[in-house]
Amino acid sequence: MIDAALEELVAAYLAHKEREPVLTPEKFAAEFPTRREELIEILHGLNDVLDLFPEEPPEPGPPGSIGPYRIVREIGRGGMGVVYEVTRDGARFALKLLPMAPLLGERAMGRFEREREALHRLEHPNIVRIVDSGFDDRVPYLVMELVEGVSLGDLAGGLAWRDAVELVRALAVAVQSAHDAGVIHRDVKPQNVIVRDDASPVLLDFGLIAAEDVESLTSTGDLLGTPRYMAPEQVEGRAAGPCTDIHALGLILYELTTGEPARRQESRERVLQAVRAGAFARPRRRNAEIPAELEKILLTALALNPQRRFASAAALAEDLQRLVDGVPVSASPPGALVRMGEKCRRSPAKAAAVGLSILLGILVLWTLVDRPAGVTSEERARLERFLEQGIEAWLDGEWPGSQVALERVLEIDAGNDTARLLLAWMAVDSAAAIGEGDGDVEGRSVFSSEDESHRFEPGSAARLLDDGFRHFEKGAFTAALTAFQQAAAIDREFPLVPILVGGSAMELGRFELAERELIAARGRFPGSHRIAEDLGFVFMELGKGSEAVKELRHVIDIRPEATRPWKLLAKTYERMGDVEAGLEAVGSAMTLSSENDPEMLTIYATLLDKQGERRKARKILRGLLEEDGDNADARFRLGISLDYDHLIVEAEQAYREVLALRPRSVTAIICLANLYSGADRGRCRGCDLAYAEHPEFLDLKRAERYLLDALEISRGRHESVNSSALDIALRLEDRRRVVGLLERLTARNDEEKSKAVLQLERLLRRLRVAEGE
Repeated sequence: MIDAALEELVAAYLAHKEREPVLTPEKFAAEFPTRREELIEILHGLNDVLDLFPEEPPEPGPPGSIGPYRIVREIGRGGMGVVYEVTRDGARFALKLLPMAPLLGERAMGRFEREREALHRLEHPNIVRIVDSGFDDRVPYLVMELVEGVSLGDLAGGLAWRDAVELVRALAVAVQSAHDAGVIHRDVKPQNVIVRDDASPVLLDFGLIAAEDVESLTSTGDLLGTPRYMAPEQVEGRAAGPCTDIHALGLILYELTTGEPARRQESRERVLQAVRAGAFARPRRRNAEIPAELEKILLTALALNPQRRFASAAALAEDLQRLVDGVPVSASPPGALVRMGEKCRRSPAKAAAVGLSILLGILVLWTLVDRPAGVTSEERARLERFLEQGIEAWLDGEWPGSQVALERVLEIDAGNDTARLLLAWMAVDSAAAIGEGDGDVEGRSVFSSEDESHRFEPGSAARLLDDGFRHFEKGAFTAALTAFQQAAAIDREFPLVPILVGGSAMELGRFELAERELIAARGRFPGSHRIAEDLGFVFMELGKGSEAVKELRHVIDIRPEATRPWKLLAKTYERMGDVEAGLEAVGSAMTLSSENDPEMLTIYATLLDKQGERRKARKILRGLLEEDGDNADARFRLGISLDYDHLIVEAEQAYREVLALRPRSVTAIICLANLYSGADRGRCRGCDLAYAEHPEFLDLKRAERYLLDALEISRGRHESVNSSALDIALRLEDRRRVVGLLERLTARNDEEKSKAVLQLERLLRRLRVAEGE
């Protein structure tokens, strides 16, 4: 008997196999290294069983039977089962046999029992009717009415939009009926819909359904369903709900009206990336004949955040009926910018691809609104509302919804530079995300274009901000910060100057400046989870552990499914020395991402090392380095662990390998300075023994050189350097070069002294005292 976790993996393989017949056990099992060997063995056994069911029906012979049903022919098959046309007492039916279910154990069979009870509750003319169910030699089967007609997938692009709308409206009513019965389909797609000769659609294949209290036979988190028709929450492994089926209905309507699937990428990986990002070409770009009101319905149904879709399948059906009747539809991106913090759930893929630069770019546009002359107060209010909706949708990673709102802005004010710039940026980023463009940075600037109607005068605040955005996106953070600070000098009251300056300062490691500016930015955008998250990071880097924990816990309360806040929280606890809390945070982060996430495993190993479990920690770190020799973080933590145990030869090698990957790694540099200066020799027996065995490592000239490099790079900003520099300097025979460097670094600060400069001044005073002694 296999355990429950392995059962889930076997079910996932079978579901995968149904969609990808060439999938091998080895390829599938590679994604689950901890169960790889036993999984491969079981899957090869399953494949042997599958081979007993030939792809083609056997040659003519006496027809078989399943229970009381006589087999007429095979209709179709997949990894989970075979569908036959059968007869009983002269009546024709479709029978789905699930021969794999008994192999998955008693737990799976128990699921089947509960699932068939849920299926029997469904009664609707547009849902295939379940007429019977049972077991044939312990193999479960479902008997359904035999529906004849054409697959809905064959009709894509060949229907008038009104006919497509009517088909999906009928399906939405049927889906609502299933939801009312406590049943969620979770695999609604064109291939699971048959259109009868009377043009009525019938929803088939509830083999992937799940009732409110029922896990499906093929419940496998992110592996469930057909990738092209999955909702973002399914890809992320979150629970499916009614809004998941609504999203699928939107995808069907999109395909029927444009003639193409919303996700048309070739590889599974690219499809999943598009699903996570909520990325697809806007419907009217693919079919200009689609009414704008229909596009609004589509974009609402396909919203990335389930809470922003239609509240129910019935609400979708009602809006589709309004469209047909010529009545204004209700679909519209809901919510206001002030509620962003409560609802915002950005796409991870989008965040990874675009990052803080896009957040800054979008937020600043709010401040560039031109309130045109000659419009009524009502039109002005609508303009601001649509602009607000467009910005909020972008912040949520929902580009299509943002496009609709911003085009409405242009309907009121055709020359609105904010909307034009945002749409220009969006076109480039959307094309890159769905694989239709390269995301050219230079092409995003409207203000810097040759079009006089969209240019800002050189030296103006707006032009400087636009220049700063382009520098930021290219990773030129120093140039970006300079541009933002120049814009601030022209208009310090510009509402988003703090977040622009703070974001650039954070990227440059100027954490005190980032702290000051981001706190000011939060005062203007208190609902922004991104500002709170960045503040948590800055507080962590500044050694303000309690403040960092407060900010990151706030973000987690808003977005409990996000991985990065948990990671930052784990790092914060690690730096605070709270191993128990750190391990708890790591566990949450690993649950949300992957147990094989290298960053999480590195933090986990670091915490274990601090707990004294160094052998276990090093095993994890060496395993990570076997997988990726360029993992500088894992290599540095390995060096620290070796250093703690006075294995100075191996530790030095690890630090040097870190510098080969990151030449300006101040932590590795200061560790080498400490190692060459003798560490705790004279105070620690382990150090005494290590340097007695390897006297060549006691090299004060090299220690001085590395200390000077560390101070030059850190400039007082890194606690690890500040805390170690004095001890290392006091071990040197000649401290004049260190004193000279500190005098230069503290003398160059003409502004109000920062904490970093004060730290350097304190170090300088203590060295001067030592020199006097």
